[in-house]
Amino acid sequence: MSWSIEFRDSGSVEPETGAAMDGVWAAYVAQHAEAQMSVSDEVLVALGAVNGSLRQMYGLVQGLRRGTSDREAALQELEIRRGELWDRLTAARDEMRKDLGIASSTWQPDTSRDTL
Repeated sequence: MSWSIEFRDSGSVEPETGAAMDGVWAAYVAQHAEAQMSVSDEVLVALGAVNGSLRQMYGLVQGLRRGTSDREAALQELEIRRGELWDRLTAARDEMRKDLGIASSTWQPDTSRDTL
């Protein structure tokens, strides 16, 4: 079960789920720091936008876990941020493909199968 379903259903996150989330976050932070040393400036800008969204979302989740956030407002904000994150991830992917020289100006993703 994902943490969001767990939180929505019970109003809390099990310690094991929180620990797993913290582990994933730590791995992400390390990978982002490493990427800053090896990607082009253009990709770095796109990744910075993704990083900003993820940091904001992680802060909201941490507030929810501690019980310090207004639950409904934080969940609404997370939903907004999730939409922004997908746009930023798409832009980062496109910038990375362009940087690698494999971008196609005619390619469009098949969003008809997206379930999110």
